[in-house]
Amino acid sequence: MQIGDSNDIRPSWKFVCSNLTQNLVPIQIRIRDRDGGLRFGDDSVDISPRRGATDLEIFYNLRTNQISGDVSGSGGRWLVSRGYSDGDGSASIWFRIDRVRFN
Repeated sequence: MQIGDSNDIRPSWKFVCSNLTQNLVPIQIRIRDRDGGLRFGDDSVDISPRRGATDLEIFYNLRTNQISGDVSGSGGRWLVSRGYSDGDGSASIWFRIDRVRFN
């Protein structure tokens, strides 16, 4: 999905997973800055608090509703991650993981 050329975006992305067979769900979030023309290549935006990494890597435990990895917390609560300044630019990302059960 492409978002306009802005430093503050609020895309309200939603993802649905079904038929999960394990309690621990791996989640990776990656943000790229799409450049064109004379701005050269696309850049990775650093949203990981880990040195040497730019992507956010977390795990959601379906049984306990806990989030672990690069950030930790509980499902249904807002979490924030700030980049370590490893990429071509660092950023902050606010997100939450909500578990919705479909019958």
